[in-house]
Amino acid sequence: MNLLINALKHAGIIVLFFILSATYFYPSFQGYELNQGDINHFKGMSKELRDYRLANDDQLLWTNSMFGGMPAYQISMKPTNNLAASIISGVRAMLPGPVVIMWLAMTCFYILCCCLKIDMLIGLLASIAYGFASFNVLYLGAGHASKIVTVALMPGLVGGVLLCFRGKLIYGLAISVLFGALQLAANHPQMTYYLLILLGFIVIEEVIRLILAKEGKKAGMAVATLAVAGILSFLPNSVGLLTTYEYSKYTTRGESELTTLIDQGATQSKDGLSLDYILEYSMSRGEFWSAMVPNIKGGSSNYLGNVEGAMDGVNAQYQQQVAQSPSYWGDQNYAGGSFYYGAIIIALFLMSMIALKDSIKWPALLAVILAVFLSWRDPSGVTHFFIDNVPFFNKFRDTKMMLVLLQLTAPLLTALLLQQIKKEGLGNKKWIAYAGAGLPVVILLAFMITPSTFFDFFSNAEQTQFREYLDNLSDPGQELFIKTLISEIKSVRIGIFTADVQRSLLFVVIGLGLLFALGMRKLKAQIVIPVLAVLILVDLWSVDRRYLNNDDLDNNRSWSEVDGLSIPYEASPADQAIFELESQNVDIAESEKDWIAMYEKEAGYSFTKRDTKERDAARFAALNEASNYRVLNFRGITSDANTSFFHKSIGGYHGAKLKKYQELIDFNILPEIRRFSEEANQIGLDAALKNTPALNMLNTKYFIADPNSNPIYNP
Repeated sequence: MNLLINALKHAGIIVLFFILSATYFYPSFQGYELNQGDINHFKGMSKELRDYRLANDDQLLWTNSMFGGMPAYQISMKPTNNLAASIISGVRAMLPGPVVIMWLAMTCFYILCCCLKIDMLIGLLASIAYGFASFNVLYLGAGHASKIVTVALMPGLVGGVLLCFRGKLIYGLAISVLFGALQLAANHPQMTYYLLILLGFIVIEEVIRLILAKEGKKAGMAVATLAVAGILSFLPNSVGLLTTYEYSKYTTRGESELTTLIDQGATQSKDGLSLDYILEYSMSRGEFWSAMVPNIKGGSSNYLGNVEGAMDGVNAQYQQQVAQSPSYWGDQNYAGGSFYYGAIIIALFLMSMIALKDSIKWPALLAVILAVFLSWRDPSGVTHFFIDNVPFFNKFRDTKMMLVLLQLTAPLLTALLLQQIKKEGLGNKKWIAYAGAGLPVVILLAFMITPSTFFDFFSNAEQTQFREYLDNLSDPGQELFIKTLISEIKSVRIGIFTADVQRSLLFVVIGLGLLFALGMRKLKAQIVIPVLAVLILVDLWSVDRRYLNNDDLDNNRSWSEVDGLSIPYEASPADQAIFELESQNVDIAESEKDWIAMYEKEAGYSFTKRDTKERDAARFAALNEASNYRVLNFRGITSDANTSFFHKSIGGYHGAKLKKYQELIDFNILPEIRRFSEEANQIGLDAALKNTPALNMLNTKYFIADPNSNPIYNP
């Protein structure tokens, strides 16, 4: 009977996870879908592959729609004979994408808590913290589905590994194989790589713990079991992993055959990505504190004038200039938002470093410290060591992603600390608990009282810009104006910063107060834990809404109405002009009707004159099948999926381009574009086109300089 009751309780918690996820993403059930930029890019770069599957019910292994042609298995292929991939596809097909992925993240973390026999309510609290971390919301909104599915599955594998070391070999093997296979099938090697670093630290810690306890045999059995689990997890994913490994040697992550550098001053890597490219989107130092204070460096890339209340008190003479200044002052090229994991969660994580007895805190601390160092855009010696010496580390860019290890370990240690205090109270050495609780409070008070001691409130680029500008001024009046403007901008940014510090401090003080009430037996766990869970949910939910908001759906940038086949791109006048010119060369009248019929069958309805995007998608598919011209769009040769949707493109959008083609772009195509732009008006189009030998070699029949004008025909 007790088993049935517990099963119903677990089921109720999992249903609650669904309710929370569905409530946050409720527009998914009202005919809306997220405006996910990367999903649109994917639809553009995979259009030719999708069309081939639609017409032939077969896989295409090469596409001509991007970068003059590249392998297809790193773009879009249906998995075959992979049970793990089929499970992921089946789960994702049950509900709208963002709903099921956030639900999966909470459910997997709850499984981790169950593996460690953590109380249900505490597991509920920690799982909410993991699921609603802003990292998940940011990248779901951007369309990085495979990344967040991989992150969602992480806790399950950690749970399986810990079970193996804590006496449950059979259960540990089963869970490790299941989540290991799913993790690999989710197909985001970078996030799996970072998880393996954490798991490596955990294995070392657990082995040492068991050896010190004179249980070396138990440690050996656990390691052997995990080795078997690793092999069994790899097998169903072997085709994808081995082809990815083989392909990586020929991509921008592989070794160059060139002996000349395009830029003699650039930082290069003979094998792997260059240092500059790896760190291009990494964080400035100190920005990791956004895990506890979301606006630690201004939050997302915006303008100060768009931040509510920020301009209050600004001198009227400087209002316009301050309003047009960026609110984000970190060193990322662009910030969609902060990696915020909850003020209470991070406070209890810091407290656990002092007060928690479980030795699992040491690998967690080591992984987080390493993640912080490696997340910096300004590289440290640790960064150089990892790039030069640690296998595969230099294959991945955007190292701030490693902070996902804090997202995983912070709620885990919080749950273990709450479990410990629930069972034992504060113990005889209350000073340990006081010291642990005082650490986050002191940090936040220091930020609030003396913000300029810790931060300068200007990015490195801004400081350089202002310094150079002031050095070149000779007019004292202008110099005073610029210095006062700098002061006004700093004052506004400090105001935004301080307001968020105060917000976090309020949550932390309330959370710690409840924790001490529990530890001193003033309040029962049945009251404290649910209240803490609600506080954590309110905290994270409100910050998540800064980045993905459901208000005013019709006018909101986060959502758009589902429209037919959800075609992401509309053919421009230049695209239409190319269609008219090329359709004169090949007879596609019958083929066009067939393609429209196939698209209508897939959509489940007949197109009307209003369904222009759907009709154009089918018409261009017919043309693409019958022709071989290529198109160059000047507006983004390495960041353009729009052109790939309609034509065989010289450019494209992909994170793993062939290295030879990237070098062709660097050495030949980009210089030819610059030369053509300079010469077209000076010596005439025909003469300028003759000076583009690489583009001519690639059969670049049309240049799109302006999508709203006719293309340039290259004879």
